Amino acid sequence: MAEESGRQKQMRGGKEKGLRRKKEGGISRWLAWFLACCLLLASGMVGCGQPKEEAKSTSSAGKEEGEKGDEHGHHHEPAGLIHVDEAARAMIGLSTEQVAVADIPVVITAPATISPNLNRIAKVGSKVKGRTVKVFVNPGDQVQAGQTLALLSSSEVGEARANLMQAQARLELARANLERQKSQQAQAEILQAKARLDLAAKVLERQQRLYQNKVAARKEVEAAEAEYEHAKAAYEYAKTIDYQRETQAREAELAAARADYERARQVLLIMGVNPDADSGQVSSSYYIRSPLRGVVVDRKTNVGELVDENADLFTVMDLSRVWVFAEVHQNLLPQLKLGQEVRLQVPSYPDRTFRGQLSYISPVIDPHTRTVKVRAELDNPSFLLKPDMFGELQIVTGIKKGALVVPREAVLDQEGSKAVFVKVGDGFLLRPVEVGTRFGGKVEIVSGLGEEEEVVVGGAFQLQAQALKGTGVAGTHAEHEHAGHEH
Repeated sequence: MAEESGRQKQMRGGKEKGLRRKKEGGISRWLAWFLACCLLLASGMVGCGQPKEEAKSTSSAGKEEGEKGDEHGHHHEPAGLIHVDEAARAMIGLSTEQVAVADIPVVITAPATISPNLNRIAKVGSKVKGRTVKVFVNPGDQVQAGQTLALLSSSEVGEARANLMQAQARLELARANLERQKSQQAQAEILQAKARLDLAAKVLERQQRLYQNKVAARKEVEAAEAEYEHAKAAYEYAKTIDYQRETQAREAELAAARADYERARQVLLIMGVNPDADSGQVSSSYYIRSPLRGVVVDRKTNVGELVDENADLFTVMDLSRVWVFAEVHQNLLPQLKLGQEVRLQVPSYPDRTFRGQLSYISPVIDPHTRTVKVRAELDNPSFLLKPDMFGELQIVTGIKKGALVVPREAVLDQEGSKAVFVKVGDGFLLRPVEVGTRFGGKVEIVSGLGEEEEVVVGGAFQLQAQALKGTGVAGTHAEHEHAGHEH
């Protein structure tokens, strides 16, 4: 009896110890759960932890879980639903928008490279030999068409200017001779011939009168008539033949002088010197000017250096309009047409979309990649696009009607897939989606969302980061390093 009573006491003691351990273990687990909830409440959110697979619910599944209730009238929240209090919403700038229906462009997307427009590149150099006296620009400087880049001293230019001045002097002399011929000498000769003619007419009249009065002989009248005819002929000659000959001689002299002057001008023009801009003094100064508006990207001369003719000293690019090259697979070739709208996005400016037109489709296909090269032209007035910059080119080939779209800020990157936060009741649920075309700050949703649903736009990345931190789920990140949004 004593042994049995001892065993019963041991059994009761073991049970009591087991109950104490179970009670202590329950208290520990409850305390750990309570502390975790406190941490979540401190961040303004309470989320129910869930396996990663449960987070990837579809749109309909999310709605059903939010609406289900048990037989006692209690509602069960979807796994992964996150609640955010007003203070936390204000802190992260949380805002939502309803999924929209819109007509969106159908595009062909391809990696692209920016290139300068080859028709807007100028190699600027000297057309004469000389020595650099002054350089006015450096690489990176913006220049206007006609702006002076450098000043050279050239003996060739000085000699050409001297020849022009001499030719100009001869031209002015020939012009003066012609004017004088027309106004003075010829007029004097005509007047002299006219005076002789008038005198001969008077003599003839007097001899005829004397002959009628039987005072003069017939031969004296005939002599007077002959003199009159000679004077008349001389007068006519002075007015016509002699005057024209002298005038033609002066005109020929003027034409020769003008030809010499034009040849001297052409020599300067070939050198790149404006002969009309000279002050009339012999100078060896030679100015190198930019032929177009753009930016100086290269300089190859310094003060004091000798310069050879036809040497390139500067390179100027006009980047206000650039080329963009991409390669499109041959199967898509039937969809391409010259003049189609193109849109370019570059990582450097994720909030900007640059627009242009398709200007070239290569007539040949690359035999290795089975792609065709295309070129687009885009305006670049702010010079944001740089040569050799990479981007994504979208060629608009049509319009898709009735597509579901959300702001690009709503779309997050989650382990290589896309996801959005959907408003479910008074909470938010992270849901995977399939995206399509991206355009003008919007992203097409191919699947995963319904038309009437609301998605988180402002604060989506912060919500994701805090939610994952609170639930202990790891391995997710924003698509953009800073903004965490789809571009």
